[in-house]
Amino acid sequence: MFTFYSWEGINGQGYTLRPYTLETIGNSPTTTEGSLANTNVDEKDAVGNIVCSADIFNLSPSAPSYNPDCRQFYDQHGNIFYRLYSKTVTCSDNCHPFRITENDQTKCGETGGSWDPAQSACTYLADSE
Repeated sequence: MFTFYSWEGINGQGYTLRPYTLETIGNSPTTTEGSLANTNVDEKDAVGNIVCSADIFNLSPSAPSYNPDCRQFYDQHGNIFYRLYSKTVTCSDNCHPFRITENDQTKCGETGGSWDPAQSACTYLADSE
């Protein structure tokens, strides 16, 4: 796990450099969909369409291929990574278990949860902030 940085726009206030502590494979932020272990890999959807890359990140928000979930992350050395923010794995010392009872064992495993057969519930660890 390493700290990465991304510029975040706030309406009327401009941009702020925001830190994110993310799970990594090597020095690269990993995602819930698998490893993207270098800077030159474009993130693709299940059918192979590119959904996050330098080109997509730099599109105008009005462009059909623009993806607001595509983020540009920098490491401490200035290396750039493009990842879907919703697919990154954040790390925190403020992690707490959350239980979802309206889930089955298969969906629980597919979404990164831990199945508890005694309670018939899926538990996820999340930052409560």
